[in-house]
Amino acid sequence: MSLETIATWALRVFGVLYVAGGVFTVRQMLAMRELGDLSRRLERMTEEFAREQGDAPPQPPVVQDDAGRHWWLITGGALLIPAGISMALAHRLSVAFLSVIIVHQMFYFLRQRGREIRATTEAEKAEARPARATVNGFFAALVVTVVAAWLSYVGALA
Repeated sequence: MSLETIATWALRVFGVLYVAGGVFTVRQMLAMRELGDLSRRLERMTEEFAREQGDAPPQPPVVQDDAGRHWWLITGGALLIPAGISMALAHRLSVAFLSVIIVHQMFYFLRQRGREIRATTEAEKAEARPARATVNGFFAALVVTVVAAWLSYVGALA
């Protein structure tokens, strides 16, 4: 077996994992969005109840929900799906999709760094920092992109 064949099959396997990861990410982020909406409704109901009873309303949460971040992550998960399909088919379009994912993640890191700099509390700073899994995923995507670009260069992708 040649190195190109092994790398092509590895790319196909990663493609299947990308599709599964994309579907999982989109579903999880949509579920988190729904939970956030439910939580905000519960907070409003609690505040209304406290006002009716004459009590002081509860203090707002330390860290506010970042709707932009949720949509950014949903978009990233959605990008994984066509990238994974093209990788599973060993198609040269996978290089373009993977490159878009890399750029998307770089802008996400820049966005979160800006939020971390503007944060006023330590909790907000911690919330703004990308998770270690996200950083690791970026480096893994970078390696996969380089492998896909090499496979495209040597003509191993359709």
